[in-house]
Amino acid sequence: MNILVAGLSGVGKTAFCKEISTAIKNVSYITASNIQKESNIKTGSNKSNFLNSQLSLVNNINDRISKSTSDIVLIDGHLFIKKSKVPFDVFYQLNLSAIIFIYEEADIILSRRNRDVMRVRPLENEEQLSNSLIEQLEYCNQLAGDLNLPVAIIEPSKQNICYEFSKFVSRIKK
Repeated sequence: MNILVAGLSGVGKTAFCKEISTAIKNVSYITASNIQKESNIKTGSNKSNFLNSQLSLVNNINDRISKSTSDIVLIDGHLFIKKSKVPFDVFYQLNLSAIIFIYEEADIILSRRNRDVMRVRPLENEEQLSNSLIEQLEYCNQLAGDLNLPVAIIEPSKQNICYEFSKFVSRIKK
């Protein structure tokens, strides 16, 4: 079972994936940005190059998934890259079973971004982050609808993520 874990940069997708894969047996995770860096895949400056780079990334992700022995693989990834929607075909080719959208309020994301000096992220204020959250949630729901996938919105600062994850996965398996 492949589950996309999406959300804004700095929301805590990787922390979520690490915690879940540590706490729950037979769950592993793949970080798309790490595979992109390892494979030296450039994002591309025009639409054609962007799509090709994303499809190349998908091939590398699917290769990693095929080598995994886990029952569930979390794919730590993004719905948007540099303000551009990652195309539908990319998600379609990941053979997803579900999407989990990691949600936090804009002020929490901004605070995390400000503390993380190791990563370069777009400079956005709270209002811009709030607008990005709305846009990404809308796209997440659109993708879930188009791909006929269940979607969960998990807010780690307010929920027990292991419980919410387990509850969501058990619903999917039925």
